[in-house]
Amino acid sequence: MQDEEIIDLYFARNEQAISETSKKYGKTLTGLSLSITGNGEDAKECVNDAYFDAWKRIPPVRPVHFLAWLSKIVRSFSYKILEKKHAQKRGVTLELTEELAQCLKCEETVESAVDARALSALIDRFVRDLDDRSRDVFMKRYFWSCPIGTIEKETGYSASKIKSILFRARKKLKNELIKEGFI
Repeated sequence: MQDEEIIDLYFARNEQAISETSKKYGKTLTGLSLSITGNGEDAKECVNDAYFDAWKRIPPVRPVHFLAWLSKIVRSFSYKILEKKHAQKRGVTLELTEELAQCLKCEETVESAVDARALSALIDRFVRDLDDRSRDVFMKRYFWSCPIGTIEKETGYSASKIKSILFRARKKLKNELIKEGFI
């Protein structure tokens, strides 16, 4: 079933929308959540929460890129679960957050909230301007939260090549952020 047809089911308030969404994207979304939470039960919970959230948001929202839209919801729930589980533990940090922290250091203020849209547009433009290889590796690592080993298997690149691509991309992103005044 095509995304538009699934979204039409949501608009019709037909519960089949959730089962069709699960059939088409369940494995992908569960894999994404699992790569963040590291726990199968938590991943299933996040995906189910995302289906419920989609049910509540559609209508009025009509996502243009349905998988990307669902993925953002799953990532959000996954990171919330991870934060909750590690809230009491000192020194627990996310590896991906640390990697990007080199170029995204900022304090949470009202001004940073206002700049969030501009920052989002800059990052979108940055990712779009990357060459295909770098974009693929960057997105696998920082959007899909894939471990280096998984990216190795999927791309055929060595771990050192992947790390080099990511290092150069982060450096380039940091320079863009400096140039645009975010850092």
